[in-house]
Amino acid sequence: MTLEKTIIYSIGASKLYTPIEAAKILRIDSSLVRRYCRQGRLGMQHGKVWLITESELEQFKQQPRKVGNPEFGPNFKR
Repeated sequence: MTLEKTIIYSIGASKLYTPIEAAKILRIDSSLVRRYCRQGRLGMQHGKVWLITESELEQFKQQPRKVGNPEFGPNFKR
């Protein structure tokens, strides 16, 4: 049995999401969301916790992203 810890953060009327919650909304892996946070593309760090606002998620969804990694695949040469 696994327990999923759900914490609801909010500042004013804006809801904040953890990387796990944001990953479910974006349908990507949570480690990728954390990487985006470290790169400054998403969220803010509050102590040891990354928090992403609802408006940031909406803006991020609107940005076109490339699928896959161009440095790997059948045509990749080192």
